[in-house]
Amino acid sequence: MSVLMQETMDRWYAANYVRQLRQDPAYRNKAVILVEGSSDMRAMNCAVEESRCERVPAFGKTEVVGALSILEKTGQRGVLAVVDSDFWHIDGGEPKNTRNLVATDWHDMECLLIWSRALDRVLGEFLFEKEAPTIDRVRECLVQCARPIGILLWISQKERRDLHFDFKHLPYSTFIDFTADTVDLMALIKASLTKPTHPVVNAVLDLMKKELLVARDERQICRGHDLTAVLALKLGAKWGKSWARSLNGRTVESMLRLAVRLEDFSETKMYSDMLHWEGRNAGYRFLKKQPLMS
Repeated sequence: MSVLMQETMDRWYAANYVRQLRQDPAYRNKAVILVEGSSDMRAMNCAVEESRCERVPAFGKTEVVGALSILEKTGQRGVLAVVDSDFWHIDGGEPKNTRNLVATDWHDMECLLIWSRALDRVLGEFLFEKEAPTIDRVRECLVQCARPIGILLWISQKERRDLHFDFKHLPYSTFIDFTADTVDLMALIKASLTKPTHPVVNAVLDLMKKELLVARDERQICRGHDLTAVLALKLGAKWGKSWARSLNGRTVESMLRLAVRLEDFSETKMYSDMLHWEGRNAGYRFLKKQPLMS
C-alpha cells in the first residue's frame, strides 16, 4: 500500500481496498484487520502472523467502524476491526450489532503498552540505576500528570461539545510541574481551548474539579500519547541518563512497540477476543500462539 493511499484512506477507500484484495487469489483466505493507523499495526507485530493476514488502516476510529459496516453489508467474510476503546468502557457506545470488532482493554493501544512489561524493558535502558523509581511509582507519576488531560478531553466530548478544544499539540511544560508532578488546571484549559474567554474557562474549571473527584479507572481515562509524552519529559528532566534528553513521546511509543512481546499481548482481553473471533471464523487464523509449557 502506497504512502499516498494510506494518507487518504477513509471508510470507502478501506472497504474498496479490501474488496480489491479479495479479487486476488493470494488474499482470499487471509484475514483482513482494519486498524486506525499505522502505529496500531506495528503495535500488534508481536502477536500477528504477517503471512496470514493483511492489515488495512482506515485512519480514525469512526472510519474503521464505518468500513467494517460497509463490508459486513456486502457479505465480506474474514474481516476484523481493531480500535481504541477511548471512553467506551466508561460511557458505553461500542457497536452492539457486530461480532467483528475488538477494542483495546484500556483507553488506547499506547495505554496497553504502558501497563505491560514493555515499559519495564524500556525504562531499564534509560533510568539511573541508583536513583530509579519503581515501575509502580513511574506509572503513578505519569497518571498524576495525564489524568487531568483525559478528564478535560472527556468533558469536551461529553459535557461541552459547544466549545472548540485542540489536544493534538499540547505544550505540556506550560501546565505541568515535572518536579511536583502536578497540573495547573487553569493553564491546561487555556492551552487546549482555541478561544479561552474568562467565563468559559471558569465554567470548564468547575466541571474539571468535579470530575477529578470521581473515582474512575485511570487506564480508561488517560490518553496513551499524553502518558508517553510525559514519560519522555520526565526521563529528560529528572529520571533518565544524559542521552534521554533527546527523547520525545513518539520515540518512547516506538520503543514500547519494539519491547512488547507475545507473552504480554496474550494476557490482554483484546488478545482473548481475537482468539474467540478466530474460533467463529474458521479458516481465518492470524494470531501467534503461546507455546505450551511442558
